[in-house]
Amino acid sequence: MAVHRFEATIRELKELSPSVKHFRLSSPSAFTFKPGQFVVLSVPNPSGKLVKRSYSIASPPKADEFELCVKGVPGGEASPYLFSRKEGDTLQCQGPLGAFVVKDEANALVLVGTGTGVAPYRAMVQDLLERGFKKNILLLCGYRHEEEVLYDKEFSHLAKLHDNFHYHPVVSRPAPGYRGAVGRVQQLIEAYAKEVNADFYLCGLTEMIDDVKKLLEEKGAKRIFFERYD
Repeated sequence: MAVHRFEATIRELKELSPSVKHFRLSSPSAFTFKPGQFVVLSVPNPSGKLVKRSYSIASPPKADEFELCVKGVPGGEASPYLFSRKEGDTLQCQGPLGAFVVKDEANALVLVGTGTGVAPYRAMVQDLLERGFKKNILLLCGYRHEEEVLYDKEFSHLAKLHDNFHYHPVVSRPAPGYRGAVGRVQQLIEAYAKEVNADFYLCGLTEMIDDVKKLLEEKGAKRIFFERYD
């Protein structure tokens, strides 16, 4: 799959949470990717120096566009510029890159993500279900606060439409009165990930990946794939 350099126009911007924005971008016909891959954006940092940052594609393959889920980092090198963009602006892109893709569609899948680590799973889940994937897909997502939960309505809707898709978010620092699951993704694995012969995918920060990988290995899981976001 060839890597392309191209200019993408921002078609739509949405605020997903106080710190995360969703970008829908144009792409040339030559740009094709596998769900789970990422693109590299080249943007000026606050001092004007060009920096490169990687963002997982948060949508299944489409004819002429792709979507990104971008977390704002106060004082960061790239996100202040990206968060100042408007619809109609352009971004310099390179991709697709990465090998964090579904390895074997003959197996059940357990997808574990924290924060914007859910982005590649949005691409994977939509693509698999659209193509009639029949094995179980279990999506476990962890966040600090309830207002940070991403794509909750989308995933909940897909879980109602597809008997083989199961979605469970968890919040570690909820506000008083929060009615959802409280804790970390490790607790969701203990509660829901009973099928150790599944393929496990982990996406997020190194600390979570190391903790979950160790937990899964202790349970007897053999096929574990991961993408670090730090």
